Amino acid sequence: MGAWERLSAKPKHVRSLILNGGAAARAELQWLRDRRPEQDVIADSSSGAPSVDLTDAVGGYRDPLTPQIIGEKCSRIYFLDPRNVEYLASAGNYVTTHMAGEQFLTRATLKSMSDMLLPLGFIQIARTLLVNLRQVAHVERCDRGQYCFVTRFGERLISARERSASLRELLLGATTPHSR
Repeated sequence: MGAWERLSAKPKHVRSLILNGGAAARAELQWLRDRRPEQDVIADSSSGAPSVDLTDAVGGYRDPLTPQIIGEKCSRIYFLDPRNVEYLASAGNYVTTHMAGEQFLTRATLKSMSDMLLPLGFIQIARTLLVNLRQVAHVERCDRGQYCFVTRFGERLISARERSASLRELLLGATTPHSR
């Protein structure tokens, strides 16, 4: 079997990646996401085969209530567990996901990510920063009502002054018992 026959036997998304590189693969992945936004899927659209949930394909378990972040680094696509993400930073129409000292690029807005991750303990401390409170080692008070959130990996994230009142309420509410 020659090289062309071996290539022709591969699914369309694999041929696209081999022949056209990462741009075509990203375009096809976006096409798949647009058609099934509630799941992370792989499908061979030309064969008419049904889409396959990635976690079923690899035999893993995925909690259906926990969203998954799809990040890209060095032309590779990663499926990130949001519970392990330290923080997200806005980068125009993209979001940079910071996790364990590494950065992954996600094609989304910080607003959409905020809406998705709010139930998991993420808070917006500045216009461009969303922090996972479960990954914060401690919080320091700074000048003029600002706070410095220090992550477990040592990243120091400064909050915006406009958010100081809501952050103060959140932080004091976490340690002060509520009276009824």
